[in-house]
Amino acid sequence: MASDAGLGNAAANDPIGALTALLPLWFFIPFTLVIVISLVAAAITGIYSSGLALLSLGVPLSRAGTTLINMVVIAAGAFYLLFVSDSFLATFQAFLALISVVMGTMGGIQLLDFIRQRRGGWNVDLAKRAGEGGRSGRWTALVSLGVATVVGLGLVTSSDPNIGRVVGFLLSDAAKKGVIGSTNVGVVIAMAIGAGLYALLTFAFKLDPKGIYAGVPERELSKVAS
Repeated sequence: MASDAGLGNAAANDPIGALTALLPLWFFIPFTLVIVISLVAAAITGIYSSGLALLSLGVPLSRAGTTLINMVVIAAGAFYLLFVSDSFLATFQAFLALISVVMGTMGGIQLLDFIRQRRGGWNVDLAKRAGEGGRSGRWTALVSLGVATVVGLGLVTSSDPNIGRVVGFLLSDAAKKGVIGSTNVGVVIAMAIGAGLYALLTFAFKLDPKGIYAGVPERELSKVAS
């Protein structure tokens, strides 16, 4: 595809369709079956794993509820790719940039928690369920994640015209075409801001909330206190 500009452009818009147009009929049928089966298997795996991720975050829903949410999200993404987006590659790249802003920031915050645990004697009970020393959410981490995500989205760009309208709002037209916009360095900036703000709130200002032990027996509480 690198040596054929026409095929490369077609693959960017519709990778499966561009390849099937080159295949003979005897190969097209098994190729299509393999593609369909692999996509269905990937969707099932994605729904299963993302449902577990929602449950691990403490979302107050049943397994069926989290599965339904993920089915709707995946169906909406497929609908957008098939009927709205003009370029599969542009939409896919935009998705990677957007998810990287959030996941990179979460990774920076989690890395600081590891440092606090290893170096600062941080009480890991905060990672447990609410009532057993943990909490439903720590506002210090959530605020850091929210602020960094907004900044990160404002510093990344997308060639998808629809997604491009809601990102890059902190960049000028010239900056969008410059180094910051073309490299999406906003992902790294968001990670640094999230980790820095979280460190400021927890290390400098000591604002991290305390654990809640409402569901822990008295004998276990004495162990925690000691």
